[in-house]
Amino acid sequence: MVRKKIGVSFIFSFCFFLLIESIFGRPTVFWISEPVDPADGVVLYGGGFDPKEEIFLWAVPDDDPKTNYIPFSFAKEKRVAVAPIQVSDQSIKFQIPAVFPPGIFGIEISENRFLINRPQIEWCQPARLLPGLKQDETYPGSELCIIGKNILLTTEDAQRMKVILVPKKDGQPVILEVIEAEKYCCRVKIPDNLSPGEFNLLVHNGHGGPAGWSEAYFLKVVAVNPWPNKIFNVKDYGAKGNGLTDDSEALRKALQAADANGGGIVYIPAGTYKVRGSFFIPPKTLLEGDGMDFSWLKWPDNAPLGEGDFVSTAFFSSGQFSLEELSISIRNAKRVLVDSSALKDEEFMGNSRDWEDLSALFKGKVAPLKESPSDVFIRNVRIQFFPFYGYPKENIESSLLWKILKWGLDRMDGLGYSVALGSLSNVEISGCEIIGLRQRAVHLKNGRITQNSFYNPMGAFCLTEIGGERLFVEDNWFADESSFYRRLLPLRYLYVAHNQFSEFGRGNRKALSFNLNFPMGKKRETPLKHFSLTANLSGNEMSFKENILTKDSLVGQEIVVIGHSSKREFFVRKVIANSEQKITIDRGTPLPVNQEVTIYFLPWDRPLISMVSSSEAIKTTLTEKNISPGLVGMDALIISGKGAGQLRKITALNANTLSLDKPWDIVPDFSSLLLFYQWEGKAIFYENQSQDCRFLFPLSGLAYDVIFDGNQVKRTQGIIASSGFFIQWLNNVLDVAVSYPVVENKDPLDQEIRSLNFGALGFLIDPNMTNLSNVPFEVIRGGILRSNRLAFGHQIIVGLGSEEGEFPAQALLAKDLLIDHNWFEHGLLGIELDKGIRQALLMRNIFFDVKEPIKIKEKKEIIVKD
Repeated sequence: MVRKKIGVSFIFSFCFFLLIESIFGRPTVFWISEPVDPADGVVLYGGGFDPKEEIFLWAVPDDDPKTNYIPFSFAKEKRVAVAPIQVSDQSIKFQIPAVFPPGIFGIEISENRFLINRPQIEWCQPARLLPGLKQDETYPGSELCIIGKNILLTTEDAQRMKVILVPKKDGQPVILEVIEAEKYCCRVKIPDNLSPGEFNLLVHNGHGGPAGWSEAYFLKVVAVNPWPNKIFNVKDYGAKGNGLTDDSEALRKALQAADANGGGIVYIPAGTYKVRGSFFIPPKTLLEGDGMDFSWLKWPDNAPLGEGDFVSTAFFSSGQFSLEELSISIRNAKRVLVDSSALKDEEFMGNSRDWEDLSALFKGKVAPLKESPSDVFIRNVRIQFFPFYGYPKENIESSLLWKILKWGLDRMDGLGYSVALGSLSNVEISGCEIIGLRQRAVHLKNGRITQNSFYNPMGAFCLTEIGGERLFVEDNWFADESSFYRRLLPLRYLYVAHNQFSEFGRGNRKALSFNLNFPMGKKRETPLKHFSLTANLSGNEMSFKENILTKDSLVGQEIVVIGHSSKREFFVRKVIANSEQKITIDRGTPLPVNQEVTIYFLPWDRPLISMVSSSEAIKTTLTEKNISPGLVGMDALIISGKGAGQLRKITALNANTLSLDKPWDIVPDFSSLLLFYQWEGKAIFYENQSQDCRFLFPLSGLAYDVIFDGNQVKRTQGIIASSGFFIQWLNNVLDVAVSYPVVENKDPLDQEIRSLNFGALGFLIDPNMTNLSNVPFEVIRGGILRSNRLAFGHQIIVGLGSEEGEFPAQALLAKDLLIDHNWFEHGLLGIELDKGIRQALLMRNIFFDVKEPIKIKEKKEIIVKD
């Protein structure tokens, strides 16, 4: 009798286990390779997929969506069975039937149901920023830009698109006027009479009927909080504006009057105002002219006789200012416009002795702020910064311009900036013409850079650096080199569209490089005292020729050790001790022996990588025991093993157990490897054009969820990434591959991309990525290359791009690639896949006059359906 009870109990327990397994072990999807059209291949990423998985599809009808979401019914009689093409435990690949109409598609896998091509709002921002606005805020009467995926599927759908605001409290939905719409962004009108309040924002792309509405996105409508509007006309303070009289004192008095008023409008009527010296723009002050062709501020343009002729900066500020509708012309200056926010970045300060002069200007002008500085608006302003008038004469290296700015042949720390902004929120630069050596608008939160031109006709180096979080970059012209920059703030939520890149001269010829080398850990609280040093390496010790350090001043500091060999290997280490002349670092992967190296000091702590001991709900316990409390607020990405590709935020820490902002979709286990860092990505690069550059948007480092769609390049080496999770290249056009020589980077953290004898689209893997962790992991996961056109020497590549390259020791570099419906013409090679690639699907690719269409160096788990 007892045995019978035990047997029944065992059977019950076993059946219960199977029930739980069927519920929680069924397939789960957390990423989809969308947007997709009929006949396109699709990648679903998640976990728990079975090799014999059944897939059912629906073409969701385009009924009237009304103004409320109704879930799709998934009626069995209307479904279509589709056979998977490639299945692994973590992904499944299949093809949308060609007979389906374009639109939203329903998917069912083991009773797990969801929609493809449904709109997804990722962030939003007013088209014109006003003082006091914060993230996800707009105001009555504004035009709101909505950024996300599947906003519009085809241009023909624009007339059917709908956007509504639903009050969080009681109230009827408000249908918004759609002013403009395209694939990843739309602009809508917020009614002038809409009362401030909290709303849910929803988008419908014209497909899917009531089931086609996006998930609700929180939006707050706030009342405008304008600055003081009292006008201070510079002519009332004695200015003439005739280009002859010195109007410096009049301008200074007008600015001081605005400062005493708590802000205001300093008005510069049409005319040319001769000024000299530096001017402080007080908080809540608008410096406004009658148009940049009519109101000119002009500094002396004589040839400089001594260093004293150079002003430290023409304008300086501390946030909360605006420049509009005027032109600035200046020759003898070290900078033109510097905000105190830029000084938070130690690299901007550099080692320049001129720093003391700039500090003296800000003394007493920068009041302590309760919040981070914000509200900077530069609209319709021309800055002509011409320090290099004329021609260099004899004894160039002893000339004054060489001493101060090296005639533009080298970049001097903290010098040569037309604009220098950093660590600001709510920033707009629009309609401007910026001429000069360098432009910097970095570490911005909620920023807009639109309809500007950045260039340098003086023939020397030109560099434009931008960066931040929720950054809208559209309709600009960038001449010569440009890049995204990040030291104090990760790069994420970027929209980069309809920009032009051309006129590349000296430098590395990169167009808006997207450099994420060295994942960002927690920002260091104490400022850095050094940026880069040259040392001799022996074992785990580095020595200097002179006593340049303070004993134990660098203990705990993260450094990058970069070898001087042709391989340019780098290694991340922590300082465990230092004397005045020597640094001792922790041990890890072997370092180069007895050679000269460059040491670069990181402004953040090294990201933690750890295995998982156990995980349940929002709790995850790590095998690592000594966990820093600084992990709270950081992000956790599963980079390998079960659940790979999922991203969460850490909300609490108890010993070695983490609390997350939400449970994992797929619970990690002992096979899972977690990276704790500040994630970067969620970027969209849409319909940009470039010519004669080395690379457009070269992406290095571990980016997450990035789309390159509809970009066009000509006479370049292509569009590439070194690694990343869920990177998509769609509908890009690469025409005429041209090879350019490698240029040594000025920034050691910037990836040095070797010169290729072909043009490339895809992943040009950087072997140094494997030095980031002692535990190997796949540096590429979920790569999509679809409907691209490559001609005259361009090819798709996933690999090292060199027969002579030293292949990394780890066996597996990339997983889950889809290379679908690309057109190749007039080239030696079409598609090249290197070793260490698994779960790749090649389908529907077309080759015309290509000598070797496909080259696969290690055909394991790779399917070719061409």
